Amino acid sequence: MQIFPAIDLKGGRVVRPPDGTVVYDPDPVRRAAEFLAAGCRWLHVVDLDRAFKTGGDNSGIIRSITALPEARIQLGGLLRTAAEVEEGFSLGAARVVLSTELACDPAMLKRTAELFPRTSLAVNIDVRAGKLVLRGSEARVDLSPVQLLERAVALGIGTVVYRDLAREGTLGGPDIEGAAALVGRGAEVILSAGFGGIEELKAAAAAGIAGVILGRAVYEGKIELREAVSCFS
Repeated sequence: MQIFPAIDLKGGRVVRPPDGTVVYDPDPVRRAAEFLAAGCRWLHVVDLDRAFKTGGDNSGIIRSITALPEARIQLGGLLRTAAEVEEGFSLGAARVVLSTELACDPAMLKRTAELFPRTSLAVNIDVRAGKLVLRGSEARVDLSPVQLLERAVALGIGTVVYRDLAREGTLGGPDIEGAAALVGRGAEVILSAGFGGIEELKAAAAAGIAGVILGRAVYEGKIELREAVSCFS
């Protein structure tokens, strides 16, 4: 199982999502280098300023992170258009995570899959109480998480990121059951949000989860990153 330490950027600093009021580190590049030194093969980087259109620009920081030796960056942050995906690759991302909003538009998803290497794309599956949702919108989504995964797989996209928004940053436990329902359907499943301890990582691995994204638990010492990497990578 792959360990993805999260680097959520706002105003040039590493923060706790979603609002970014808690600052974990003023130096994202240094923190990224520390994660790589701990043995991580991937970093999950999110530009919250871009995602929530604050006007902030973290592009230079992202380029500096992607330039670190042996860094492989999975870039997220509500990437809603093909132009935003293209910009993500231009910053040096090895994989770009398409927003649930983009993926729920079949024409946009198909066009994006045709424009970029499909092995370098992932689809974000945002849920609340197991139901697919669009972050920041009350619009009803007439798809299930499984159906969205199947849509991605049909286009050759082989990775999904499953995230329960209600658990984000809570340390209250991830939705392993919901993510496990997607396992074995043609895509690697990466689970995000809610991790609070090493036992939850073991449970995710046992459920066939291919990767986990760790944020607050690492920054606040609930999970020791070197231990997690040595156990699961």
